[in-house]
Amino acid sequence: AEAAAEAAAAEAALLRAELRAAAASLGAATRELGEARAAAAAAEVSIQARVAQAELAAVNEAMAVRRAERAEGRHEALRAVQDAVAAEVAAHERLQSQHVPLDSRMHSRRERETSARRERESHRESPTDRLPSADAAAQQQ
Repeated sequence: AEAAAEAAAAEAALLRAELRAAAASLGAATRELGEARAAAAAAEVSIQARVAQAELAAVNEAMAVRRAERAEGRHEALRAVQDAVAAEVAAHERLQSQHVPLDSRMHSRRERETSARRERESHRESPTDRLPSADAAAQQQ
């Protein structure tokens, strides 16, 4: 009976040792699982950060494209305005080249009026011109 008791005690000690080893193994596996979960979470965060960076880059690129399109539109609008201004300037210059200054026109008009008045006055009969001359009176008789 004593031998059976010692054998049972030895078996119990062996079972306790196996239990401790299994507990230690379970603890190690639990730690490894925790570390693996932490690594997976870190990887997920890293992936999400990369996705967010890629999305931000895409948004920035889209905004840059829109800014470039707006700048091109403004450039085209500016070019159209410059063309319109150039056309207005050209039209103004053509009008100015055809334009005779008012003083010059007035001077020319006065000269024409004076010349016309002198011409009329030279053709107008004076009162003495209406009287028949002595020669003309003699001829009529």
